[in-house]
Amino acid sequence: MAEPIEYTPGPVTPDSARDEVDDLVSALHETGLLRALGGAVQAYPELTTALVQRIPPDTVRSVSRLGSLVRLPQPGQSDAIVAGLRSAVAAANEALSGEPPSWLDLVRTVRSADVRRGLGAAVAALDAFGREVGRRDT
Repeated sequence: MAEPIEYTPGPVTPDSARDEVDDLVSALHETGLLRALGGAVQAYPELTTALVQRIPPDTVRSVSRLGSLVRLPQPGQSDAIVAGLRSAVAAANEALSGEPPSWLDLVRTVRSADVRRGLGAAVAALDAFGREVGRRDT
């Protein structure tokens, strides 16, 4: 069985906590979720209370940490990543519906600049992930 990933948050200063809340509210506003959540809370206060009472604190912390992934350095970067992931899912579904490619066909696809770009990004992501996980082990 896999070992659970441990996470110990760093110290939170009042300024950094306020910055995180401001970032969250801005992101919710930009996506329209703030208005939708506000409407849902006003329309169904009992349901909202029941949901909040049933959510374990660990889940809230995990979602909060995962939410920090949307704060990318360049504004258009998240749009490109989401579009790339949508495209990847569609291509994977299409590939899974047909016959599996031969080894030779797979090797031929590596000649494509797009395939090499994707492989390079995947390898870089795995490298960064492994490096961070390795730091936690020591």
